[in-house]
Amino acid sequence: MSKARSVMLAMSREAYRNPYAHIEELERDYLAEEEKLHLSKPAYHAAPGPEVFHNPYIFVDNEESEVESVPKTQSEGVNEPLVFTAPTYETAKKPTYSDKDIQEIVASLHRHIWVNRAAIWGSKVPKDPVEMLEPKVVANLLGFSYRDESGIGVHQTSDGDADVAGLIDDGAKTIYISPQFKPNVRRFTAAHEIGHAALHDLHGAMHRDRPDEHQRPKRDSKEREADRFATYFLMPENLVVARFLETFYARPFEITSETAFALGFKNANELARKYRTRRELARLLASTERYNFEHFKSLANQFNVSAEAMAIRIEELDLV
Repeated sequence: MSKARSVMLAMSREAYRNPYAHIEELERDYLAEEEKLHLSKPAYHAAPGPEVFHNPYIFVDNEESEVESVPKTQSEGVNEPLVFTAPTYETAKKPTYSDKDIQEIVASLHRHIWVNRAAIWGSKVPKDPVEMLEPKVVANLLGFSYRDESGIGVHQTSDGDADVAGLIDDGAKTIYISPQFKPNVRRFTAAHEIGHAALHDLHGAMHRDRPDEHQRPKRDSKEREADRFATYFLMPENLVVARFLETFYARPFEITSETAFALGFKNANELARKYRTRRELARLLASTERYNFEHFKSLANQFNVSAEAMAIRIEELDLV
């Protein structure tokens, strides 16, 4: 069902003072859509490339610049060999950072990647800006090598032993990521380690981290700063908001009879009873792959992060 038709139905329901008006008609549409889905696999919408946006710099938080459009060559993925003749990126280390400080550093890093995209990827520049948010690229820009390495240690905590998910060796200028975890956990861990490389003076030491995407408030200041770096780098505000609006049409998302039906619920009360808190609703929106009879990659999968990490970002951006 198109957005225009959704609006017309909403207006009609308001005129009739009946939130369930046209329910039979919508159910017929729903059954017709379901029949189509059984006949063929659903076609997922590809994530829009930067050329779709008025500002191809949209993945840089709160930045605007007139730059050339992204090359039309088809992206073959960031795991292809990189040309990497880009200049390194250096940051001035500080004892502590505010969230605003970290946002500004990440925005500058995003800009550096964008300006040097041809030097990094050559003829295989990704069309989707999310693909440019690649930890391996940033590791190289900061002068670190990046390696997937099994058995990089055990982290001893008060809760017991936990396998190490990531390790940064400042002396050897190498970041190690354990391949035993899920890809989205590895990605966040890698961005977290890069946060240490960009923000903290490790004095040539090694630093180990356990897998954790939940940004726990009791973590020490350096761990929290690395978490914020990973969040801002992997899920830039402007890009998350743009994708959210493309999917759900509104900011913030509100539970109404229309939005509940678009999510597959009978009415707003059913949705509200099942998802009582902002975090629960954010988890649903982060992970859903269907809205208003349209199929798509979930927001979490678009950004290659866990549903929980995306839910936290949705909530802190006041999208719910």
